[in-house]
Amino acid sequence: MEFRSLEELREADEATLSFSSFGLGGKLRPEDAARFQQEVVSHPDLAASVPLRVRDTFERLRITHAYGVLNYQLFTVAYDQAQLALEFALRERFIEFHGDTARFRGADGPHDIPTTPFRELQKEVGKHQEESGRWKLVVRRTGGTIPFDGMLDSLLRWAHEEGLLPGQKNRTRDRRLREDRDFVAHGAGDHLLMPVDSARAIRDVAEIVNRLWGTTTPGGRLYPAPIQREVQFVGWSPSETVMSGQVGVPRDGETLDPKAAVDQLQNALPGGEQIDDWNWVLVRAVPHDEGLMQYDSHFDVTTYPSELLWGPGTVSDMVTWVDKARPAPDVVDVLDRLFVVQYDRQRLYLPRRPELVLGLDESERSGKWFLIRADSPVDAFWHACNLVAPGSGCASKGPCQQCAVTTLRKGTWKDVTDALVIESPDLQPLHVPDVRVSSGLRSPRYREHIGDGNWTLGDR
Repeated sequence: MEFRSLEELREADEATLSFSSFGLGGKLRPEDAARFQQEVVSHPDLAASVPLRVRDTFERLRITHAYGVLNYQLFTVAYDQAQLALEFALRERFIEFHGDTARFRGADGPHDIPTTPFRELQKEVGKHQEESGRWKLVVRRTGGTIPFDGMLDSLLRWAHEEGLLPGQKNRTRDRRLREDRDFVAHGAGDHLLMPVDSARAIRDVAEIVNRLWGTTTPGGRLYPAPIQREVQFVGWSPSETVMSGQVGVPRDGETLDPKAAVDQLQNALPGGEQIDDWNWVLVRAVPHDEGLMQYDSHFDVTTYPSELLWGPGTVSDMVTWVDKARPAPDVVDVLDRLFVVQYDRQRLYLPRRPELVLGLDESERSGKWFLIRADSPVDAFWHACNLVAPGSGCASKGPCQQCAVTTLRKGTWKDVTDALVIESPDLQPLHVPDVRVSSGLRSPRYREHIGDGNWTLGDR
């Protein structure tokens, strides 16, 4: 070992100084590098509900990352330890969730196994892993059972099944988490990672841990807090020019000047366009959602959930309605959304919102239907495409191993709506006007299957 003086140990590692908020480039001063590397792991903090043992373990990750300014290799150490810290947090949550005992079920009936010490639970369950009498963990939320051996993979599966870790894309990330953990635990060998790898791993662990204890992360990558929707206008002209933007809803006690509002919109139009020739709708949607430019009230084309509030109509009527109704913003969850997809006469339609499907007339209910849980309508649609075209390998029931979706039900309209009622008992049928932006760039409402996995676009 090469001994270093205390002064040498305090010297900044030159490799770290090249990393800044602008990426790789000119070197930072050691003081600035130290502050920057602490800032990148300062958010999110762990929630107060997270136990102290888990909080202390997480804080060691942050400290190790911060000391990477003095020794670049500590970023690799912090990354590797983050994989183990996640497994530790899942074990602690499992123990807290179940209390003194966890229930398993085997061929000979139920067994209540002490949860602590956790290694003893693993040993006891491990004795009964032969296929004939295999013990499985009882999921309290559903009453079903899942394989469980106490390792990271089964802990993650348990957390998803209990609803502690929502999100279909997050479910597909489990494989990567397991691979990273196994790489570290079973001989990672000599490897070197960057500060960005360490920082992302630490922030991801914070998001997962917080969600395990019921807290979401504002602006989070994995488990974001509910996103705010604002009142947005969408307008389109006879020449198929489209415009959208946020509506300035007057506050209580304020009045809206209709003429000024109309003039402001007129001034925003392209040269030569007359505002009285345009059609307008009002929707509650996430600002800057690109799907608004091809808005369709009957099908999901926006990235985030959107809701038709008014329209279509003239700009004057729109302004009058806003002044009278004073529509307010709200917030929506964006993970584990429900979508319904129809396949009828070789046409696969875009996903619909469940309440719109419940409200369909009898003449619109033909064909085969799919009820899909996904984080976006695009994910749901492409999975349905794969189900219609055989040979894709996509699962037609339950979680798909290829797509970030879960197929909950397939069959007739009644089969799917019966399942919807079970999934969301408070859902009510909804009828809205058939409103669709007039533009050559809008999404076709369906694709037509012409065989051998080939499709044509239709109804543009």
